[in-house]
Amino acid sequence: FLIVGKMIVKPLKEISNATRKVATGDFNLVLENNRKDELGELIDSFNKMTKELGSIEILRNDFVSDISHEFKTPITSIEGYTKLLIDCTDEERVEYIDIILRETKRLSTMATNILTINKLDNEGIYNTEEFRLDEQIRKSVLLLENKWSAKDLDLDVELDETNIKGNKDLINQIWINLLDNAIKFSPNGKTIKIRLINNKEQCEFSIQDEGHGINIEDQNRIF
Repeated sequence: FLIVGKMIVKPLKEISNATRKVATGDFNLVLENNRKDELGELIDSFNKMTKELGSIEILRNDFVSDISHEFKTPITSIEGYTKLLIDCTDEERVEYIDIILRETKRLSTMATNILTINKLDNEGIYNTEEFRLDEQIRKSVLLLENKWSAKDLDLDVELDETNIKGNKDLINQIWINLLDNAIKFSPNGKTIKIRLINNKEQCEFSIQDEGHGINIEDQNRIF
């Protein structure tokens, strides 16, 4: 009985001690498991739990980083066009002020969207409306003109007329992110190809730059 008791109590103590460490934020624990009984299943479940918690911690850190990146883009755009206001024509001034106002509104919308994203899993996407997707993408390209012009990039754009129904603000953030990244990682003087193909029942958007691409080990985390 003592031997059998030790065989049961020892792994339970190990799990108990490991649980306390996990509670402090250590998600790198992996318990050795050579058992095929119920305790072995419990250890497997514990190891799976710590792995999932570690993934969630990575996602949390990535989320903070992504949010910082999201806000940096419109702020940089506002700063760039504000500087252009110092020396420009009256016609350009009206255009730049309009862009600055749109970017300011986008900052406000993004702040609201952070709260919205938390509700999507439970409540679904709301505030949907029908709009021209090709026009939205075209405006995003123009919005980042100061960035791709500064790198002397050539934009090859072909957009089919496309109407869709969705959350306009959230979808718009997709194009801003993709375009901003394509510009950021494109060498000077290269080409960015942008395509929107309307296939009636569905549409297909693609963006292709001439940068170094995404590392193979990071590709499974894209989505």
